[in-house]
Amino acid sequence: MIIINAFHSLRRRRLIAIQLHRRILRRRRRRHRPWFWRLPRPMNSWFEIHYNDPLIPDDYVKEQLRVRKETFEVILNHLNPHLTREDTAMHDCIPPEKVLAIGLYRLNHGNSYVSIGPTFNVGKSTVIEAVQDVVNALFDASDQFIKFPTTPAETAASIETFRENTRSELVNVSGAIDGTHIKIIAPRENALDYFSRYQQHDFIIQAVVNGRGKFIDAVCGFPGSAHDARVLRNSELYYNAERGNILQAPVVTLEGETFVRTWLEIVRTHRLSG
Repeated sequence: MIIINAFHSLRRRRLIAIQLHRRILRRRRRRHRPWFWRLPRPMNSWFEIHYNDPLIPDDYVKEQLRVRKETFEVILNHLNPHLTREDTAMHDCIPPEKVLAIGLYRLNHGNSYVSIGPTFNVGKSTVIEAVQDVVNALFDASDQFIKFPTTPAETAASIETFRENTRSELVNVSGAIDGTHIKIIAPRENALDYFSRYQQHDFIIQAVVNGRGKFIDAVCGFPGSAHDARVLRNSELYYNAERGNILQAPVVTLEGETFVRTWLEIVRTHRLSG
Protein backbone atom coordinates (compact mmCIF):
# COMPACT_ATOMS: atom_id res chain seq x y z
CA MET A 1 0.00 0.00 0.00
CA ILE A 2 2.85 2.33 0.83
CA ILE A 3 4.51 1.58 -2.51
CA ILE A 4 1.30 2.34 -4.43
CA ASN A 5 0.85 5.68 -2.64
CA ALA A 6 4.43 6.64 -3.36
CA PHE A 7 3.94 5.76 -7.04
CA HIS A 8 0.79 7.92 -7.30
CA SER A 9 2.54 10.80 -5.51
CA LEU A 10 5.48 10.62 -7.90
CA ARG A 11 3.11 10.52 -10.88
CA ARG A 12 1.27 13.63 -9.67
CA ARG A 13 4.53 15.50 -9.28
CA ARG A 14 5.53 14.60 -12.83
CA LEU A 15 2.15 15.77 -14.15
CA ILE A 16 2.46 19.04 -12.25
CA ALA A 17 6.00 19.53 -13.56
CA ILE A 18 4.85 18.85 -17.14
CA GLN A 19 1.99 21.35 -16.78
CA LEU A 20 4.33 24.01 -15.39
CA HIS A 21 6.78 23.40 -18.22
CA ARG A 22 3.99 23.80 -20.79
CA ARG A 23 2.88 27.09 -19.23
CA ILE A 24 6.43 28.41 -19.36
CA LEU A 25 6.69 27.48 -23.04
CA ARG A 26 3.37 29.19 -23.79
CA ARG A 27 4.53 32.40 -22.12
CA ARG A 28 7.78 32.34 -24.06
CA ARG A 29 5.88 31.89 -27.31
CA ARG A 30 3.62 34.82 -26.48
CA ARG A 31 6.61 37.06 -25.83
CA HIS A 32 8.02 36.31 -29.26
CA ARG A 33 4.76 37.26 -30.95
CA PRO A 34 4.57 40.82 -32.36
CA TRP A 35 2.90 43.41 -30.17
CA PHE A 36 1.17 45.10 -33.10
CA TRP A 37 -0.50 44.17 -36.35
CA ARG A 38 -0.31 45.92 -39.70
CA LEU A 39 -2.47 45.43 -42.72
CA PRO A 40 -0.37 44.21 -45.64
CA ARG A 41 -0.16 46.97 -48.26
CA PRO A 42 1.73 47.58 -51.50
CA MET A 43 5.18 49.09 -51.16
CA ASN A 44 4.43 52.23 -53.21
CA SER A 45 1.33 54.26 -53.95
CA TRP A 46 0.72 56.44 -57.01
CA PHE A 47 2.41 59.31 -55.20
CA GLU A 48 5.75 57.53 -54.69
CA ILE A 49 5.68 56.28 -58.29
CA HIS A 50 4.90 59.65 -59.90
CA TYR A 51 6.49 62.13 -57.50
CA ASN A 52 10.07 61.63 -58.71
CA ASP A 53 9.14 60.88 -62.31
CA PRO A 54 9.98 63.91 -64.52
CA LEU A 55 7.81 62.53 -67.33
CA ILE A 56 4.58 62.96 -65.36
CA PRO A 57 2.82 66.10 -66.67
CA ASP A 58 2.02 68.95 -64.31
CA ASP A 59 -1.63 68.78 -65.29
CA TYR A 60 -1.92 65.35 -63.71
CA VAL A 61 -0.34 66.56 -60.46
CA LYS A 62 -2.60 69.61 -60.43
CA GLU A 63 -5.65 67.41 -61.03
CA GLN A 64 -4.76 65.33 -57.97
CA LEU A 65 -3.45 68.00 -55.59
CA ARG A 66 -4.82 71.23 -57.14
CA VAL A 67 -1.33 72.69 -57.39
CA ARG A 68 1.44 72.20 -59.91
CA LYS A 69 4.58 70.37 -58.91
CA GLU A 70 6.59 73.58 -58.74
CA THR A 71 4.04 75.11 -56.37
CA PHE A 72 3.99 71.88 -54.38
CA GLU A 73 7.74 72.13 -53.84
CA VAL A 74 7.44 75.75 -52.68
CA ILE A 75 4.77 74.81 -50.14
CA LEU A 76 6.83 71.84 -49.00
CA ASN A 77 9.90 74.00 -48.37
CA HIS A 78 7.90 76.31 -46.11
CA LEU A 79 5.99 73.59 -44.23
CA ASN A 80 8.72 70.96 -44.02
CA PRO A 81 9.60 71.63 -40.34
CA HIS A 82 5.93 71.31 -39.37
CA LEU A 83 5.34 68.08 -41.29
CA THR A 84 8.49 66.13 -40.40
CA ARG A 85 7.89 63.18 -38.08
CA GLU A 86 10.09 60.75 -36.16
CA ASP A 87 10.25 56.99 -36.61
CA THR A 88 8.81 54.83 -33.83
CA ALA A 89 9.28 51.24 -32.69
CA MET A 90 6.01 50.40 -34.41
CA HIS A 91 6.85 51.56 -37.93
CA ASP A 92 8.76 54.11 -39.97
CA CYS A 93 7.09 57.49 -40.41
CA ILE A 94 5.93 58.77 -43.77
CA PRO A 95 8.02 61.56 -45.36
CA PRO A 96 6.81 65.19 -45.19
CA GLU A 97 6.11 65.33 -48.93
CA LYS A 98 3.62 62.48 -48.57
CA VAL A 99 2.01 64.14 -45.53
CA LEU A 100 1.54 67.31 -47.59
CA ALA A 101 0.16 65.32 -50.54
CA ILE A 102 -2.42 63.61 -48.33
CA GLY A 103 -3.54 66.94 -46.89
CA LEU A 104 -3.81 68.64 -50.28
CA TYR A 105 -5.61 65.63 -51.74
CA ARG A 106 -8.21 65.82 -48.99
CA LEU A 107 -8.66 69.59 -49.44
CA ASN A 108 -8.92 69.18 -53.22
CA HIS A 109 -11.35 66.27 -53.51
CA GLY A 110 -13.06 66.20 -50.12
CA ASN A 111 -13.01 62.40 -50.01
CA SER A 112 -13.56 60.53 -46.77
CA TYR A 113 -10.55 59.49 -44.69
CA VAL A 114 -11.38 55.83 -45.31
CA SER A 115 -11.22 56.22 -49.10
CA ILE A 116 -8.04 58.32 -49.04
CA GLY A 117 -6.14 55.69 -47.02
CA PRO A 118 -5.93 53.04 -49.78
CA THR A 119 -5.07 55.76 -52.32
CA PHE A 120 -1.82 56.50 -50.44
CA ASN A 121 -1.38 53.03 -48.89
CA VAL A 122 -1.80 54.31 -45.34
CA GLY A 123 -4.33 53.80 -42.57
CA LYS A 124 -7.29 55.96 -41.68
CA SER A 125 -5.63 57.36 -38.55
CA THR A 126 -2.57 58.37 -40.58
CA VAL A 127 -4.77 60.28 -43.02
CA ILE A 128 -6.53 62.11 -40.19
CA GLU A 129 -3.24 63.15 -38.59
CA ALA A 130 -1.75 64.21 -41.92
CA VAL A 131 -4.75 66.39 -42.83
CA GLN A 132 -4.74 68.04 -39.40
CA ASP A 133 -0.99 68.71 -39.59
CA VAL A 134 -1.26 70.24 -43.06
CA VAL A 135 -4.24 72.44 -42.18
CA ASN A 136 -2.60 73.67 -38.98
CA ALA A 137 0.68 74.35 -40.77
CA LEU A 138 -1.06 76.29 -43.54
CA PHE A 139 -2.98 78.34 -40.99
CA ASP A 140 0.17 79.17 -39.03
CA ALA A 141 1.93 80.30 -42.21
CA SER A 142 -1.04 82.21 -43.66
CA ASP A 143 -0.02 85.55 -42.14
CA GLN A 144 3.27 85.39 -44.03
CA PHE A 145 1.57 85.27 -47.43
CA ILE A 146 -1.92 86.76 -47.02
CA LYS A 147 -1.12 90.40 -46.26
CA PHE A 148 -3.26 93.43 -46.88
CA PRO A 149 -1.34 96.55 -48.01
CA THR A 150 -0.81 98.92 -45.12
CA THR A 151 1.64 101.54 -46.40
CA PRO A 152 1.00 103.95 -49.32
CA ALA A 153 3.71 102.17 -51.33
CA GLU A 154 2.11 98.76 -50.82
CA THR A 155 -1.32 100.18 -51.67
CA ALA A 156 0.03 101.74 -54.87
CA ALA A 157 1.60 98.42 -55.86
CA SER A 158 -1.75 96.67 -55.34
CA ILE A 159 -3.50 99.32 -57.44
CA GLU A 160 -0.99 98.73 -60.20
CA THR A 161 -1.95 95.04 -60.37
CA PHE A 162 -5.47 96.08 -61.44
CA ARG A 163 -4.13 98.43 -64.09
CA GLU A 164 -1.94 95.70 -65.56
CA ASN A 165 -4.22 92.67 -65.34
CA THR A 166 -7.82 93.92 -65.58
CA ARG A 167 -9.94 95.95 -67.97
CA SER A 168 -11.88 97.68 -65.24
CA GLU A 169 -12.62 101.37 -65.78
CA LEU A 170 -12.62 102.01 -62.06
CA VAL A 171 -9.61 103.97 -60.85
CA ASN A 172 -7.57 103.59 -57.69
CA VAL A 173 -8.76 100.05 -56.98
CA SER A 174 -6.49 98.23 -54.55
CA GLY A 175 -8.62 95.12 -53.89
CA ALA A 176 -11.78 93.28 -54.92
CA ILE A 177 -13.90 91.95 -52.05
CA ASP A 178 -16.64 89.33 -52.04
CA GLY A 179 -17.94 86.44 -50.00
CA THR A 180 -18.93 82.82 -50.52
CA HIS A 181 -20.76 80.13 -48.55
CA ILE A 182 -19.13 76.82 -47.64
CA LYS A 183 -21.58 73.98 -47.05
CA ILE A 184 -21.25 72.08 -43.76
CA ILE A 185 -23.10 69.45 -41.77
CA ALA A 186 -25.67 70.97 -39.46
CA PRO A 187 -24.01 71.61 -36.08
CA ARG A 188 -25.61 70.26 -32.94
CA GLU A 189 -25.82 73.70 -31.34
CA ASN A 190 -27.31 76.81 -32.96
CA ALA A 191 -27.97 74.97 -36.22
CA LEU A 192 -30.57 77.56 -37.26
CA ASP A 193 -27.94 80.31 -37.29
CA TYR A 194 -25.98 78.41 -39.94
CA PHE A 195 -29.00 77.87 -42.23
CA SER A 196 -28.52 80.32 -45.11
CA ARG A 197 -30.63 81.67 -47.93
CA TYR A 198 -29.28 78.88 -50.11
CA GLN A 199 -31.40 76.43 -48.10
CA GLN A 200 -28.41 74.71 -46.60
CA HIS A 201 -26.18 74.85 -43.53
CA ASP A 202 -22.97 76.72 -44.25
CA PHE A 203 -20.54 79.35 -43.03
CA ILE A 204 -19.29 82.47 -44.80
CA ILE A 205 -15.85 83.32 -46.10
CA GLN A 206 -15.03 86.93 -46.96
CA ALA A 207 -11.96 87.45 -49.12
CA VAL A 208 -10.08 90.26 -50.86
CA VAL A 209 -7.86 89.74 -53.91
CA ASN A 210 -5.57 91.99 -55.89
CA GLY A 211 -5.50 92.40 -59.66
CA ARG A 212 -3.60 89.12 -60.10
CA GLY A 213 -6.21 87.16 -58.18
CA LYS A 214 -3.91 86.73 -55.17
CA PHE A 215 -5.60 86.70 -51.77
CA ILE A 216 -4.54 89.65 -49.64
CA ASP A 217 -7.16 89.28 -46.89
CA ALA A 218 -9.54 86.56 -45.72
CA VAL A 219 -11.87 85.98 -42.80
CA CYS A 220 -14.18 83.03 -42.18
CA GLY A 221 -16.37 81.37 -39.59
CA PHE A 222 -19.44 83.59 -39.67
CA PRO A 223 -22.74 81.63 -39.68
CA GLY A 224 -24.48 81.31 -43.03
CA SER A 225 -27.52 83.35 -41.96
CA ALA A 226 -25.39 86.47 -41.47
CA HIS A 227 -25.57 89.21 -44.11
CA ASP A 228 -22.49 90.12 -46.11
CA ALA A 229 -22.55 93.65 -44.67
CA ARG A 230 -22.54 92.26 -41.15
CA VAL A 231 -19.54 90.07 -41.95
CA LEU A 232 -17.71 93.11 -43.32
CA ARG A 233 -18.49 95.31 -40.32
CA ASN A 234 -17.18 92.66 -37.94
CA SER A 235 -13.95 92.10 -39.86
CA GLU A 236 -10.53 93.48 -39.02
CA LEU A 237 -10.39 95.01 -42.49
CA TYR A 238 -13.39 97.25 -41.75
CA TYR A 239 -11.99 98.17 -38.33
CA ASN A 240 -8.63 99.29 -39.73
CA ALA A 241 -10.17 101.12 -42.69
CA GLU A 242 -12.66 103.08 -40.59
CA ARG A 243 -9.93 104.18 -38.20
CA GLY A 244 -7.61 105.28 -40.98
CA ASN A 245 -4.99 102.60 -40.48
CA ILE A 246 -5.14 101.49 -44.13
CA LEU A 247 -6.26 102.79 -47.56
CA GLN A 248 -5.51 106.45 -46.89
CA ALA A 249 -3.34 107.11 -49.92
CA PRO A 250 -3.30 107.61 -52.81
CA VAL A 251 -6.67 109.40 -53.11
CA VAL A 252 -8.45 110.14 -56.41
CA THR A 253 -10.98 112.95 -56.78
CA LEU A 254 -13.89 112.58 -59.22
CA GLU A 255 -15.60 115.72 -60.52
CA GLY A 256 -14.35 117.76 -57.60
CA GLU A 257 -15.81 115.46 -54.93
CA THR A 258 -14.30 112.55 -53.05
CA PHE A 259 -16.07 109.28 -52.38
CA VAL A 260 -18.62 109.16 -49.56
CA ARG A 261 -16.52 106.42 -47.99
CA THR A 262 -13.04 106.91 -49.32
CA TRP A 263 -11.93 103.30 -48.99
CA LEU A 264 -14.94 101.31 -50.27
CA GLU A 265 -16.84 101.32 -53.54
CA ILE A 266 -19.67 98.80 -53.98
CA VAL A 267 -19.80 97.32 -57.47
CA ARG A 268 -21.99 94.46 -58.72
CA THR A 269 -19.63 91.82 -60.07
CA HIS A 270 -19.25 88.06 -60.34
CA ARG A 271 -19.24 85.95 -57.20
CA LEU A 272 -16.15 84.21 -55.87
CA SER A 273 -16.14 80.54 -56.78
CA GLY A 274 -16.55 78.34 -53.71
